[in-house]
Amino acid sequence: GNPNRKYMEMIIEDVARIENMVRQLVELQTDSISYLEPVDINEIITTVLGLFDREFEEKAIDVDTELMENAPVMRADREQMGKAIANLVKNAIEAMEGSARQELTISTGAGGHTVEVMIKDTG
Repeated sequence: GNPNRKYMEMIIEDVARIENMVRQLVELQTDSISYLEPVDINEIITTVLGLFDREFEEKAIDVDTELMENAPVMRADREQMGKAIANLVKNAIEAMEGSARQELTISTGAGGHTVEVMIKDTG
């Protein structure tokens, strides 16, 4: 058949995955009333990654964290932020299924009045 069919199927799967992520993020926003409190993003990430320890081990996923030192305290809803990061990690794990090399990298950074969380996978 068409040599591009495999790539088109992969793109369609990726779009479906992104649609699911967006839907979950919208649900998060409407899920409950936000409770803003001072949080350390690195602490939230570390806690979330701990929830996936067994799965990382079972699926032989290498996890690399590059978390900034002395992360600025930010005001956010700890629970919603944790759910959002957990959803992104879960999607990364699903995206890597069947990949020869399974590596998840999570890094944080700050610039100006923003805190960035970058999640990269080999899926």
